[in-house]
Amino acid sequence: MATITKAAILSNVQARTSRDDLDADDIQQEIRAILYDICSRYSFLRKTSAFNISESTAYLTLPSDFIEDISVVQNSKTVLPAPSSGAGVTTFNAALQKVSMEKYLRLKDISDETGGVYTHYAVWNTVLYVYPKGAEDFTYSVSVYHSYEDDDEDNIELPECFKECIIEGVCWKVQEGFGLWGELESVEMHRKAYEQQLEILIARYKARNQGK
Repeated sequence: MATITKAAILSNVQARTSRDDLDADDIQQEIRAILYDICSRYSFLRKTSAFNISESTAYLTLPSDFIEDISVVQNSKTVLPAPSSGAGVTTFNAALQKVSMEKYLRLKDISDETGGVYTHYAVWNTVLYVYPKGAEDFTYSVSVYHSYEDDDEDNIELPECFKECIIEGVCWKVQEGFGLWGELESVEMHRKAYEQQLEILIARYKARNQGK
């Protein structure tokens, strides 16, 4: 259950901007924009997504809420068709080295051979490419540890400590978006308050995640 609700955000935004005429629909886009901005500034929300890469395919499509990769691990490979006994499974749990897309293409130019173990990966937009590509008649299990977007304003995942930051951000965006004349000083006040709150949260989470 969400601890930061749209109703709570709305009531606070109405009070702080003196806009009692606002309703939930009026702040929907602003909440989405602020949630994305928060999640793109630092990897506050993290999860592991599992994928199977079949045969000689050398890429996978990342989840729609993906923001940034943290690590990629090749878990295992399984011979096809997979035997019921599990004897055809080879376990690796080996971390891949991230390279730029330019270096990934250079690696492919040097050798485009298939292999049993992935060694490198690159990310371009929402696609993750692995090298070298797998051998035919095998499927490969890969785990991607990544940050992701809090993309549902009706079920906000960010914890209670983000409430003030989100409210100030939405106040900023609402006033900026409605172009309230004579309110530029107030717009800037909410923007600064949002940035200050976000800076504190980033520092707190960085300290918490050191070494992870």
